[in-house]
Amino acid sequence: MMITYEYENGIVYTIETIETDEQTVTVKTIASNVRYDETTGGFEEYTPQISPVIDRQQIAMDAIMAEMADMEARQTQAIDALMTGMMELYAQNEEVKAEIAANSK
Repeated sequence: MMITYEYENGIVYTIETIETDEQTVTVKTIASNVRYDETTGGFEEYTPQISPVIDRQQIAMDAIMAEMADMEARQTQAIDALMTGMMELYAQNEEVKAEIAANSK
């Protein structure tokens, strides 16, 4: 496999050439970690920095996800409490029915 770079219309492309016994495949993609130096005409690899805006967006998204998880937990607790209350009311209703049936004899 051979990797080269190409600069075209302000965009750096990665050109990957993969050769096998039967065929040669060339893949051209936009390079995300290479920039073109116009003074030297060469390419240099670099580590892309996270934009402060993207970083703040991620922090906000994490906070939203945490709040949603908290809301889901509270909703589950509320449903459990409702179901427990309904079962208790049903049990009380059955006791009242049994008491009425016993007193009506």
